[in-house]
Amino acid sequence: MDFDVWVEPTPKNARLVYKALAAFGAPMEQVTLADFEHDDTIWMIGVEPLRVDVITGVEGVTFAEAWSHRETARVLDFDVPVISKQDLIRNKRAAGREKDLLDLKALERRS
Repeated sequence: MDFDVWVEPTPKNARLVYKALAAFGAPMEQVTLADFEHDDTIWMIGVEPLRVDVITGVEGVTFAEAWSHRETARVLDFDVPVISKQDLIRNKRAAGREKDLLDLKALERRS
């Protein structure tokens, strides 16, 4: 299991994410600021089950669409924006990998 952080790929966000990752002590040798300005980056930190994936784009839904439908989850003492169930279903269906299709079945059973 991993934890995905979806970042809108803008120059401002790229600077903020890059700076935050460097301050966190993430290994920055394999990533550039420009990587976070494009919608096709997946940058992984750690090893499952303690892996964080920083992503700048997903299949089936744009960041703007997902942001407009976002939901909020309480994590520890923080409200965290999360992708809506419907947008996650759209993403899993569009991605079409075996893992995503298994996730899709589980999501649809809970609908």
